[in-house]
Amino acid sequence: MAKLSKGAKKLFDHLVGCSAGDEIDRTAVLAIAGWSESSLKTYVGKNKISPFLREIAGGTRFKVVKDGSTLTEPEFHAVFTQKGPTTVVLAKGEKLTGAAAEYVLHSMLGRGAVGQVWHAHRRSDKANVAIKIVDPRPDLLSPSVFTNLTRRFERERDNGMQLHHPNVVRILDKGTYDAAPFLVMELGERSAHEIIEKRGALDLRTALTITRQAGEGILHIHQQGCVHRDVKPHNILEFSGQFVMGDLGIVKWSDMNPAFVSAGTVTVDSTRLGSWNYMAPEQQETPHAATESSDVYALGVTLYELLTASVSHPAAFAAGAFTPTGHGKSIDDLIASMVRYAPAARASLPSVLSTIDGTLAALP
Repeated sequence: MAKLSKGAKKLFDHLVGCSAGDEIDRTAVLAIAGWSESSLKTYVGKNKISPFLREIAGGTRFKVVKDGSTLTEPEFHAVFTQKGPTTVVLAKGEKLTGAAAEYVLHSMLGRGAVGQVWHAHRRSDKANVAIKIVDPRPDLLSPSVFTNLTRRFERERDNGMQLHHPNVVRILDKGTYDAAPFLVMELGERSAHEIIEKRGALDLRTALTITRQAGEGILHIHQQGCVHRDVKPHNILEFSGQFVMGDLGIVKWSDMNPAFVSAGTVTVDSTRLGSWNYMAPEQQETPHAATESSDVYALGVTLYELLTASVSHPAAFAAGAFTPTGHGKSIDDLIASMVRYAPAARASLPSVLSTIDGTLAALP
């Protein structure tokens, strides 16, 4: 490991003797490191010192982020010498090595704001899998934003590997390729969205069955103290006739650090937390305020889409003025109870599942 620059080493030596929460004047930081004001601004702008010192009081002071006893020189060095992330270049036949197995890429399934998803197979047994790898679009490649995206992705990967339920997609493995983290998950046959695209509006039994099975997966996520935040037909995957909740990318995990989702990290505009037509009013206003009730809202919109192959405007749902599904008042009332404007007024997920069970039992 190359040595830290003289200024960075002096700052490190000083911080080792500090405690989290201590405050240091900006002039003192300049004196400790021997930096010019322009050098300090550069380090702040490139997110070099923010993991250790956070600007406060309009930038006139800094607050120590970590206890000096937990600070290591390799950690300090890694931040000060990091280079800006670059685009990940992948192609068919590329080999990725995870913690448990090696995988060969077959074809790209899709690309989002923060990554790529590939169809791949495990070399040992040729099993089909999906691989999701961090590869943000260009405007998200600044070091500070990229760091936040990577942390969110790693939370999805590591926490998702702890979820075990027949209606939640399984994350099978993890690894890193060219400094970009990736996860390996089960490969669904198709999504509920693809079923709607092919068949149009679904019959009542099929729509309720899909909704019920997805709801069981969401309920399990809720029981772990988490919120999915992106329930929609695209993220409901079919496996041999069983439907599961997939894409845990923006799950609000129970260990979510408020500092991580506060202002100054990833903006709502750059990576909107959710899909607008399915987002409950409170989530549209403040994505990080989403609750279990927000997932119920999105599941209600999803059920409506399964039955009609369309999605009403959020204002229509909020006003209870959506076009009837054509499946009777009891179904419309169920959806209305799920998409009420006020979170506290919405039906609970267990009650929704119980109502669906009763309706399915009564169908001929």
